This record gives sequence, structure tokens and C-alpha cells, in this order.
Amino acid sequence: MDPSEYNPQPENTSATELDPKLRDKIEALARNNHDVWARARINEGWKYGPERNDDRKEHPGLVPYEQLTEPEKEMDRRTVVQALKVAVKLGLDIHPANEPKRADCKEAHHLPVDDMDAWPPWPKGLGSTIAELDKAVNAIGCTYQAANKSAAINLFLHRAVALIIAVAGTYAVLMAILQLYGFTSGVEVTEGAELAFAFAAGAAVVVGLFAGFMRKWLVRRHRAERCRFLKFDFLLDVALTGRDPARLETSAHTFENQAYNLGVLEFDQMELWLEEEQVLRNPPVAPQNETAIADVRLLAEHYLRTRLAVQSRYFYKQSGRNTRWNLQSQNLAPMLFAASICFALIHFAISKWWHQYAGNTRFLILLAAVLPVLGAGIRAIRGIWEYSRNTLRFTAKYNALRELIADLETELRTQTSSHAIVRLLWKGEQILEGEHREWLRLMMETEWIG
Repeated sequence: MDPSEYNPQPENTSATELDPKLRDKIEALARNNHDVWARARINEGWKYGPERNDDRKEHPGLVPYEQLTEPEKEMDRRTVVQALKVAVKLGLDIHPANEPKRADCKEAHHLPVDDMDAWPPWPKGLGSTIAELDKAVNAIGCTYQAANKSAAINLFLHRAVALIIAVAGTYAVLMAILQLYGFTSGVEVTEGAELAFAFAAGAAVVVGLFAGFMRKWLVRRHRAERCRFLKFDFLLDVALTGRDPARLETSAHTFENQAYNLGVLEFDQMELWLEEEQVLRNPPVAPQNETAIADVRLLAEHYLRTRLAVQSRYFYKQSGRNTRWNLQSQNLAPMLFAASICFALIHFAISKWWHQYAGNTRFLILLAAVLPVLGAGIRAIRGIWEYSRNTLRFTAKYNALRELIADLETELRTQTSSHAIVRLLWKGEQILEGEHREWLRLMMETEWIG
């Protein structure tokens, strides 16, 4: 065949999907792809040179994978991704092996997927130590799942009770005012509705007082968030041990016990935690050897995708939602109160200077009495979701994480030292822990039943 007539026809893999769990493996495969190429070149007598020279067998690409430019790394990534997709298309079933076990707690599969479900693969060569690491993973996962599920249930119940109190209570008071001014003409249906809504509001108050849904929600949410912090501390500790089996087993036992302790944390312990001011701690020192650098970089890439990116998207979404609802409702209650004052002044003016119309001003008094009640109901509903408290907080945290993500991406592209990377990872957890403390303190200050 004439080489000039050669027409490459690679497999079309545009519709082929890889197991999402393989994403954590792509970087390692790309690094191996580069090492295979580099080893073959070196065996052929090639060496590093600032520019390619075939006569002297010098090539600028004969450097560690971490020192490649981002386009060169991306070429290796595309190569391994294409190879994996072709293998899948040809019928091979490819799934990652030796990854940490996910929590096997009862009903775990019913829970929503979030960043706590994503764990990076353990470093190679750990042998039986992996079993101890998996126990710690399972303990953290079980504690988180139980707390997260319970938090969601108690949040729903808290908001349901609060809405019943706000809506039913507002309706009952409005009906009482209407009857006071004779606008219901004593209709039995209206009186029955007033009684039903007043009873519903009263019952909701009693339920809220004795059930304590809000306190339970805050405690469970706190447990779940502390599990997130525990997960990162655990992963960073694993990355910094230099793959020492004895240190890894000690670390696994420590974090396993901490996970179980979080599972029984209660309200008084949460209050003690909040009474402590957050002290910015110095990050641990990363050992400067090839193993530690490689493990820290793998952790940083995983953390960037599954922690910072997830949290950043959450804050962005919540910032937009809270801003929109806050702008739509923040002025309603003050405007209703101002309108109530205006109607009261109009009634006074008519009674003072236009006596001939004084007999027809009953509705002005009614409006002056009704509008503040509606405003109070709106304030109560706004208080349930805390729009005004959360809007700027979400926006500020999103901006902080966006800047951190940019710094970490730059560091991963340009540096091989693990010190700066560990410092940025540590900074990320400091930001998120500070956000959780701020949110929890705001929620503790809210004036709601339960």
C-alpha cells in the first residue's frame, strides 16, 4: 500500500462512557504513560536536553511527569483516556481495583451522592495496612451517613412545624381581627376555620417545644460537617506518612475512634465547640521526598475536584437562591408596617377634619391592624430560611473558594514542592471550618421554637 494513501480510521469513542470512579486513576495512568515512553527513550540512549536534537539524542521531554507543561500532560491524559474507551467499546469491563471500601451501613444506597462518597485510591505497596485504612473510612462514612440523613429529616420537620406556626397563627389572628371589627358577620364557617387554624398553630408550638427538631437538626448537621473535616485530616495524614505501615495503622485507629466519638456528640458538646474561637493553626510539614510529593499531589488533585469544586458550586447556588428570595421579600414587612401607619394617620385626619366621612372609616382601622400581622407572618417565614443572614455569607465563601481554587491549580501546574500545596489545602479547610462555625452560631441565635 502506498503510504501516501494511508487514511487512519480510529475507533469512534465519542459516545463511550467510562466508569466515573476511573477519573481518579487518569492522572496516575498518564504519569505511567509518560514514564513508559521516557524509559524506552533512555534505553535507546536518549538524554535530557533543552531542545530536541536527534543527532545528539537529546529531548526536552525527558523530565519527571510533574515537570511537564500542562499541554504535554494533557496529551498523556488523552492517550490513556482514548485507550480505556477503546477497550470498553471492544467489550472489556474496566473498573478501578484496590480503592477504599465505601461505608456499608444499612440503607446507605438511599442517601444522596455528595463529596463524602469520593475517596482517592490508597498508595500502592501498603499490603495489609489497607484493611486498617478501610476500617477508618467505613467508620467515618457510617457516622456521616447517619448524621446527614437525620439532619435532613429534622430540618424538614423543623421547617414544617415553623411554617404551620407562621401561616396558621397569622390566619387565626387575622380572623380574630376581622371578627372584632364585624367584617365576618359571625359566620360559623369563619369561626370554625379560625378555631382550626388557632388549634393547629398551638399544637405546632407544643410539638416544636417538646420535639426540639431545630436542636436535633443543628446537632446532626454539626456531626456531618465534622465528619467532612475528619475525612480531610485523615487523607492528609495518610499522604504525609511516607507510606510507613506503622504510622498508617496508628493514624487509622485514631481516626476510627474520632469517627465513633462524633457519632455520639450531643448539643452541649456542640455548644462547647462553638464557645471556642477558631485559631488558625499552622499546616503540618510535608516531607520533601518523591513519595510524599507524589502522594500530596494526588491528594491535592482529588481535593480540588471533590471538595473545593463541590463546595464552591454549593455556595454559588445558595448565594444566588438566597439573594433572589431576599430581594423579593426583604422590604415587604417594613412596607406593610409603613402602610399601616399611613392608614392610621388617614383615619385620624378624617376623624379630626372631615367628620362627614368618619362613619365610613372602619376599614382604615382594620387595615392599620391587619397589615402589621401580615408583616409579622412574612418576617416569620423569612426567619425560617434565614435569607438575610445567609446571602452575604454564601457570597463571601464562594469568592474565597474561587480564589483558593485558582491558587491551587497554579501551584499544581508550576511547582513540585509539597509545602505550598499542603498550605493551600490547609487554608481550604480553615475557610470551610470558619464558615461552619459562622453558620452554626447564626442558627443558634435565631428565635425559633424547638
